[in-house]
Amino acid sequence: MLKIKTVISGEIKENCYIVHNSSNNGLIIDPGENYFEIIHYINENNIGINAIINTHAHYDHIGGVKYFQDELNVPFYLHSSDEQTLKRANLLRIMFEGKLSVPIPKIDVYIDQLEDVFLIGDMSIRILHTPGHTPGGICVIIQKNIFSGDTLMKGLIGRTDLPGGNRKHLIASLEKLLNLPGHSVIYPGHGSKTLLKNECDNIKKYLRNQ
Repeated sequence: MLKIKTVISGEIKENCYIVHNSSNNGLIIDPGENYFEIIHYINENNIGINAIINTHAHYDHIGGVKYFQDELNVPFYLHSSDEQTLKRANLLRIMFEGKLSVPIPKIDVYIDQLEDVFLIGDMSIRILHTPGHTPGGICVIIQKNIFSGDTLMKGLIGRTDLPGGNRKHLIASLEKLLNLPGHSVIYPGHGSKTLLKNECDNIKKYLRNQ
């Protein structure tokens, strides 16, 4: 049975997800800066973390990556098209929050160099490249769960007006999501979870208006 823990970080309430199974193999998706709550949950539940995967490389999603790379000695997975987004993460943070920089991690594994479906530990991971919000945006699919980053959120479509955003690419990404099973559970980068079928009307309305 898959267990999913949500940890919210920062002023714009970014969602980090700790995903683990009955054998306590797990991974971290989009670790923000709430290091202590994340590591407390991992230690309390004796989870063997095998990887960090990011849906994209904006500062609010990568704040904890370097910490967990060092603390847990695990690799960081990112799509290569978001490498420049990663390098510019702190410019965006200054633009939005004007605060101290986040540590920029080294990419250990480029997701686009892997098969579309691969194993992390004993957990099967499917990756769907969904650019638009950022060039290397992805959705991470584990069983019936879609970790959608900022591509799709409850009642919201990802924005394309930040550096690297592309409306045409986002349209194509949303069309990919419409082809997935409607009972899939969306775990977004911000806000509460939802069902894909509950977001389909909003996606179709967005597509009609483009």
